[in-house]
Amino acid sequence: MLNSPWYEKSFQMEYEVLYKHRDDVSARVEIHSLIKGLGLPARGKVLDACCGSGRHSRVLDEMGYEVTGVDLSSYLLDIAKNRDPLNRIRYEKCDIRKIPYDKEFDMTFNLFTSFGYFSTDEENELSIQRMVQSIKPGGYVVIDYLNPEFVKKNLVPESKRRIGENEVEEKRWMDDYFVYKQILYKDPQGTKEFMERVRLYSISTMKGFLEKAGITDIIPYGDYDLTPYSIECPRMIIYGRKRF
Repeated sequence: MLNSPWYEKSFQMEYEVLYKHRDDVSARVEIHSLIKGLGLPARGKVLDACCGSGRHSRVLDEMGYEVTGVDLSSYLLDIAKNRDPLNRIRYEKCDIRKIPYDKEFDMTFNLFTSFGYFSTDEENELSIQRMVQSIKPGGYVVIDYLNPEFVKKNLVPESKRRIGENEVEEKRWMDDYFVYKQILYKDPQGTKEFMERVRLYSISTMKGFLEKAGITDIIPYGDYDLTPYSIECPRMIIYGRKRF
C-alpha cells in the first residue's frame, strides 16, 4: 500500500469531507447544463466514468437515463450504492484503463477532473480509448478536465480551511508535466496526508487523443455554462461524437 499510486489512497472517507461542496445540487446544475446546452439525447444508456459517490449518476437517473457508473474506489462506490436504495443504477468497480464495455452506451461522461491521473501518456490515452470504445457509433462523449493555462495563472500555493472540527492545509505546485496538491487533514484522531497529481494536457493534445480514438465534431468549452474555450477559462470541457 505504501507504494500504491496516489489515486488508490486518496478517495476514501476524507474525500467526502474535503469535497462536500461538490454535492448533488451542483451536480444537478452541471448535468442539466450539459444535456440542454449540448443538445444531447433525452433518453438512452449512459456511462459515468469515474463516478465517485455517484452524484452525477443520480441526476442522470432522475432524468430518465439508464445509468452505469464505474470507479476504482470501493469506498466511494459503497456510498453511491447506499444513496441508490432502489438499485436503479448499475455500479461497478473498474479501472478506467480497463473499461470492459463495447459499443454499449449512447453517451459517456467523465467529469470533475477525473482524467490525467496516470504517470504516462500511454495510460492516459488508453483511458480515453476505453471510454470511446464503450460508446455506440454516433454516440457522445463529454470530458470535464482542468484548463492547464488557467491553472498556471491562478494557482494558489497554500491555503487553510476548517470543515467542522477538522482543519485542512493544502499546498499546490506545478512542473512542466503535472499539477500537484498536498493535503494535510487534521481531525481529533490525528493528521493524515494525501497527494493529488494530474497530468497537464493542452487542448490540441486532448483533441489528438480523442480523434485517434474515433471521436469527431470535437468542440471545447470553458465551463459548464458552455462559454467558448479560451486560456482564460477555468475548465476544459470537451464534447465530441463517435464516428458512425
